[in-house]
Amino acid sequence: MKTKKFYMIISIFFLAGAGMSGCGKMVKSAVVAEENAGKENATDASEGTKGKEASSRNALKTVPEQVQAPEIYETSRIEYLRSASREDKSSPLEFILTAEAPVEVPQVDSILLKKADKASGTEEMAEQMIRGIAAGKEIKISEEFSQENGGQSVRGNFTAGEIPYTYACNIGENRKSFSCLTDLSQVADTVEDLESWQAELFEKYAVDTGKVTGEEALEFLEGIGLQGFQICSEYHDTLPRDGKNGPVARDGFTFERVVDGVPVNYITESLLPVYEDGAASVIGDETAAEGENLIWMQEELSMEFAGGTVRIFQYRDGLEISDLSDEKQFLLPFEEIRDIFERTVALQMMTEENRYSQTYADMSGVPIYNVDSVDMTVTKVKLGYMRQRDNLSNKKGFLIPVWDFYGVWTAELTSGSGIASSSMEADDFPILTLDARDGTVIQRFLGY
Repeated sequence: MKTKKFYMIISIFFLAGAGMSGCGKMVKSAVVAEENAGKENATDASEGTKGKEASSRNALKTVPEQVQAPEIYETSRIEYLRSASREDKSSPLEFILTAEAPVEVPQVDSILLKKADKASGTEEMAEQMIRGIAAGKEIKISEEFSQENGGQSVRGNFTAGEIPYTYACNIGENRKSFSCLTDLSQVADTVEDLESWQAELFEKYAVDTGKVTGEEALEFLEGIGLQGFQICSEYHDTLPRDGKNGPVARDGFTFERVVDGVPVNYITESLLPVYEDGAASVIGDETAAEGENLIWMQEELSMEFAGGTVRIFQYRDGLEISDLSDEKQFLLPFEEIRDIFERTVALQMMTEENRYSQTYADMSGVPIYNVDSVDMTVTKVKLGYMRQRDNLSNKKGFLIPVWDFYGVWTAELTSGSGIASSSMEADDFPILTLDARDGTVIQRFLGY
């Protein structure tokens, strides 16, 4: 794709009415990397040390030929785990892993390392986004400005036809945010039923059936300067309330960036562990976060149409992609990746640092539940890129090839007061991520 110098967050959603949402349950992953792992240039990209000889042997092989992955990954395993901190010493935890999951492999000749830096935002791009969202409707804007963290913060309102929006954006170097909310509060004093009013408003601007296809959604992105994305999930239903003439179509899409035919794998990042004090709190180096916020969320692009008009649009943490190396990356065969996953997943997921922990404890550390069993199902396996930090930076990084094993799980727990259960059923949650070059476990929430 063509490199775009400037990207920013854009989010448009309704203050009143249902919007795009995901499960809010927080999950912690095991930290297996050594404490100094993130302090080194994790890619060793400049010297091409990972798999150099193997890479030359596979120079003539395409990516599918290298990995030799099946169309479907199947497994059924049971393991019994014990832990010194487990309250119930008499019985082990039963860990069940099953899979009948599609395997996605990019149909490309090679995967190369790329630079992936945090992009900056411009006022011109914000204006382009507003014009695209308005889709030819008359725009009226009112603004007020404030300075913040060395950059410019802009807040204001605009209307596209009769649809009222409130927006806020940050502009400047490494500042790429633009949020825009359809502000139903502006009519709350005059409208009794906001959801019905919303449905009738979008119905008024609907063209034909008001439905939006994936192809049309991608054309919309290109029209506002966002090329090089593909749809990774979508839904099609109707607004909660009908318009005057019946149901109003609602079409939602989530996108992921594609670089030279290789997707930057989308994940449900809200389910990853809370950063708290950033990566420093995890590696035990409290000084590492001084003067810098180490949180670096993944690039996210999603939108929802109602009656063919944009109702929600969110673009966050855009990336500026450039070439890093022209060396074709050696990739382990899928059979080896599968073996590493199956040998590793139970121990990785069932640790005391993890919400799948064998013993649940309260805030004071007193055990309140024993986890008796965990039933985990792999729903998808995908080879693609992941953005990796450069020396724990929250501004500069790399794209490296990884295998993401997506899935869902249910846990059964017991305590003195009875039986309980816990589950995670969100789409695109990575049970485990492995470096496609050597099978190393990748800590997604740390970025290495």
